[in-house]
Amino acid sequence: MLPDLSRGAGHHVERPSLGIEPKTFPCLASRSAESQSARGSERKAEDLVEMIVPIYDRNFSAEEIDGLMVFYSSPLGKKVLQKLPVIMQESMQAGKEWGGEIYKKVLLKLQQKGYLKEG
Repeated sequence: MLPDLSRGAGHHVERPSLGIEPKTFPCLASRSAESQSARGSERKAEDLVEMIVPIYDRNFSAEEIDGLMVFYSSPLGKKVLQKLPVIMQESMQAGKEWGGEIYKKVLLKLQQKGYLKEG
């Protein structure tokens, strides 16, 4: 059973499962299967959903969650789910490169002002 999100955080009422299948979130389903076989654990993707629902409950209204469910069921929403892991990975790499450039500039300024010795 998943919590009823219509009453906001801290007001959970049991209701029937939303019917979210692991295949709805391909990246979670494949990682869940890999980690289950690696650990020999009985934990399932549904366990992760149960842990994540309160996070959404704290951050979105029931109406917003309904909108998200509609969106992620649409062709564009499905594409977002498919592409998001790659986008996140590429974005993290871009942030790493950006941060590296800032680090180099700050280091150079500190050296120019005599706070650090070159080397």
